[in-house]
Amino acid sequence: MILKKVKNEIGATAIEYGLIASLVAVVAVSGMSAVGRNLSNTYCTISKHLGGSGTCSGSFTGNANGGGSTGGSNSTGGNGNAGSSTGSVNSTNSYAEGATMDDVNNSLKDQLDSDHFPTLYGGNDYAGAYTIKAWDGDAVPTFAEYMRNINATDPITNVFGAYNADTGTPVTDYNTVLSDLQSGGSTIRTGHNGDGNILEVTTASGKVYSLQADHAGFSPGIGTVTQKENPSK
Repeated sequence: MILKKVKNEIGATAIEYGLIASLVAVVAVSGMSAVGRNLSNTYCTISKHLGGSGTCSGSFTGNANGGGSTGGSNSTGGNGNAGSSTGSVNSTNSYAEGATMDDVNNSLKDQLDSDHFPTLYGGNDYAGAYTIKAWDGDAVPTFAEYMRNINATDPITNVFGAYNADTGTPVTDYNTVLSDLQSGGSTIRTGHNGDGNILEVTTASGKVYSLQADHAGFSPGIGTVTQKENPSK
């Protein structure tokens, strides 16, 4: 009887150990499966950031270019914008977008004419007495057309020789100047030098153009605009 009881206890213990081992195995398999999916998704996300293709699934709700949890205020994913890798403040070397004048000058292949360049930035020009609206004839719409034509083939990065009509501070943003021209030219004053009818524009390729609206009595005539590229450095 004693031997039979011992055998029964040993058998029961073996069954208990077997059940415990089975439960551990189930938990382990489930855990490793979850870890595997997370690792797979993590590697997939990293791959997409490095230029790979494919669709990542799992706990990350966004993708490599979307608003997922991998994004940040200045990361390469999510809603953040990656910083420029060119070494300059911005890729266009636009003063209005935060570039310094050294950035602007270093990006140019042509020379800026200091007579039409604001004293605030090291030139000889400052706000004159008249707004663009004072130009003769069809000079204002023609000037706008010339600037649009330049921008269409070689984006304009800066405009020099334009000044806020209220404050007299330089206005260098192309879109602001173009908007004023298209509205008749009443919110921007021209420079003091060059009879107040010359603006210089810089482009993405490094060119500098001088645009001159000719006054009455000046060749080639009323309302015409002359465009020329400045000499190279």
